Amino acid sequence: MRKKNLMMICLSFAVLSLQTGNTQGLLDELKALSAIGDLPVYLETGPVEQFSSYDRTGNNDDGFNGTYSFIRMEGDKQVIAEMTGPGVINRIWTPTPSADTIEFYFDGEKVPRIAMPFDELFTSDRFPFLSPVCGYEVGGYYCYLPIPYSKSCKVLFRGKMLFYQLQYRSYHKKTRISSWPAEWSREEKDALHAAVDLWNDYGENILSKCYGKPVMETVTARIRPGETIPLFERNSGGRIVGIEVEGLDNIDRKDNNLVLMARWDGEEEYAIHAPLKDLFGYFFGERSMRSLLAGASGNSSYIYYPMPFSGSARLELSRLGDVGVGTETVLNFRIYYLDEPRQKNEGKFYVHWRRENRPAEGQPYSILSGYEGKGHYVGTILACQGLLKGTTGYFEGDDQTITDGKLRLHGTGSEDYFNGGWYLIPDRWDMAHSMPTHGCLGYVNALSRTGGFRHYLADKLNFNEDFSLTIEHGPEGNRFPVDYRSVAFFYGEYPVSQEDPAVALVSYPEPPALKYQAYLLNILAFRNGVLENGNRIGRKRVLTLKTGGGNEPMLMKVSLEAPDDGVYKLYASYYKGPGSGQIRFKQRQVILTDWINVQSPEYLYIEKEYIGNLQVRNGSATLTIHLQGNAGTTFYLNEIQMEKMGGE
Repeated sequence: MRKKNLMMICLSFAVLSLQTGNTQGLLDELKALSAIGDLPVYLETGPVEQFSSYDRTGNNDDGFNGTYSFIRMEGDKQVIAEMTGPGVINRIWTPTPSADTIEFYFDGEKVPRIAMPFDELFTSDRFPFLSPVCGYEVGGYYCYLPIPYSKSCKVLFRGKMLFYQLQYRSYHKKTRISSWPAEWSREEKDALHAAVDLWNDYGENILSKCYGKPVMETVTARIRPGETIPLFERNSGGRIVGIEVEGLDNIDRKDNNLVLMARWDGEEEYAIHAPLKDLFGYFFGERSMRSLLAGASGNSSYIYYPMPFSGSARLELSRLGDVGVGTETVLNFRIYYLDEPRQKNEGKFYVHWRRENRPAEGQPYSILSGYEGKGHYVGTILACQGLLKGTTGYFEGDDQTITDGKLRLHGTGSEDYFNGGWYLIPDRWDMAHSMPTHGCLGYVNALSRTGGFRHYLADKLNFNEDFSLTIEHGPEGNRFPVDYRSVAFFYGEYPVSQEDPAVALVSYPEPPALKYQAYLLNILAFRNGVLENGNRIGRKRVLTLKTGGGNEPMLMKVSLEAPDDGVYKLYASYYKGPGSGQIRFKQRQVILTDWINVQSPEYLYIEKEYIGNLQVRNGSATLTIHLQGNAGTTFYLNEIQMEKMGGE
């Protein structure tokens, strides 16, 4: 039976006992959810680690069957996490919530302090599990509410857990904190509501809430191909707290040649050396990301990561290309800063941009690898162009994070890393959608494209010696060919060497031939019949058209997205079969084929039949299919393919 109370909390709880200079716990963790200005501060704690349902054999059963979704059984309950303290749970994620009870046991107690339906961690919007600190979208359910424990925490599940990730951070052993309290203090409640208020402002300028009134410097940048111009320079300590740009949307979608460069304190390597559009989370040239810390909203693109420096800072803008070729580009910059030098307990802000076409088979794609030193990781943007037509199966690959020489976090799928779930499924990971800390950059299966982003706040990944983050391309063995581009955000002691952005490197790759699964088509209209979606003939899914009778043929009109305008060769894959009639393809009033007889005494698969040439304008085209026959006459459509014609 579903419990009416959000939580069941035992009467006794640990007494707060804090040592001077070592005051960590619920209040500090709550404040970290909104303390953007503290992002550069090093975490003087133990490591961040994660329990998850990933397949320990290296295969792809990351939660489908629940095989690896618990540590052990205790009676009829699954133990899904068990930590010795002190520490804090910073993130819980699943794409498969249920009304089964989840229980949190603290410090060896026999009665759980938290016992509630699992799905209400994410969906109740009741104190303290408030939206958007806890919530759901793009197929995933997430909870960033910190759950501290003093000596230990054990999490039990009364049901069958499937996919899940539970991320936690250990404190140093001598740290004294109180575990999850029966009653929250006024300060703790205020800190949570401050986080809720700030997160609800994602996509807006949050700098006044974070810093009061930072100094703003405006720059109108006029730049031509082959030029590099200064944007900002300081020869004393301080910190940039925001950069906003207007005018990026006026640039051609395919133009990714504007590059932002930054240096701190005279360092030889750039701290930032990345295409502007990639830095702001554009998806193959189109604006997409709209998060709390970076993205595009209204007329502006923005980044609000604080960037402290000790003695000097220099920002420059470069326009790749040949000198004297091309027109002038005009952008308006607003740079916000404070005259507060970097402190000893802060890292410097660095961005590592890279692109890799076809990572080696058997090896994952590296988002950031080989960094040695102290720091913490705070953000990822990843855009993927699959090189097999009509599939994003590479997104089955898991993320893996190594800190200080040990694998600490192993994910369960690429969209899972971005707090999403279920790519290819309608109303899940199927289109661009942003949340305050994470989201989907876009999803177009026909183009084999997708991508996501994730920013870290209280859950930032600290390290003392080294850091590595990789992601697999494919469910097993890293076999899918993919063209990746990524942006990694971190704080540390020094920048990472990277390949300089060049025109050929920053340009967007062309997708392979476009393949549209019939059961996923964007259907604009149909009449004089019915549609049956997702049926199978053998192993192939089909969209079934069935006439309703009468003198008029059945009609179905669909929209086909394409990355470029022009003329495309159009192909169809379908079944001839018993009870089928005649079909005809049209683009609006232009007839592409005569009537085609698709009757057959047995099911006969037509793999790739040329239909005609289709004109794409403004990124899309419509296609209309007519089906003619007696009442109940059928047509089984499997796929539509399009290939761009050269010279058009």
